[in-house]
Amino acid sequence: MFMFWAEYVAMNRPAAPTVDGLTRRRFHYWTGRSGRSYIHSVYSPGERAHFTNAAVVLVADDGGRRVILGVGLTGALPELYFNSRSYTHALACGANQIHVHLASTSADARTAAADISAALADAQAAVPPKCRAADELAG
Repeated sequence: MFMFWAEYVAMNRPAAPTVDGLTRRRFHYWTGRSGRSYIHSVYSPGERAHFTNAAVVLVADDGGRRVILGVGLTGALPELYFNSRSYTHALACGANQIHVHLASTSADARTAAADISAALADAQAAVPPKCRAADELAG
């Protein structure tokens, strides 16, 4: 599945490493279609990353190669997003990391999610339908 994402995989990078490697593991940048980079905090699905009005990137990490399986927004009630079909579908398709971009406003979070989604759109078309983002399948 991961080979289909080669075009977009190059548009992400870990944050600068530290002596203990913590920054590299806990923070990650994703680049939108605009060329702007957005820093994300990295969580596992079991961690409580339920922040309001955040952009969320659901990621499959295949030994350091990170691949987006979904992009979303938590909104004012993050529990609704983390119980949504889009979220559970991405987990079923192999998402093992939740990347959270904390924006200063809900409009900034929407902008970040839309920008990253736009950058992902071309690569998304090459993914087998079974594992495309659930929100695309629903539309």
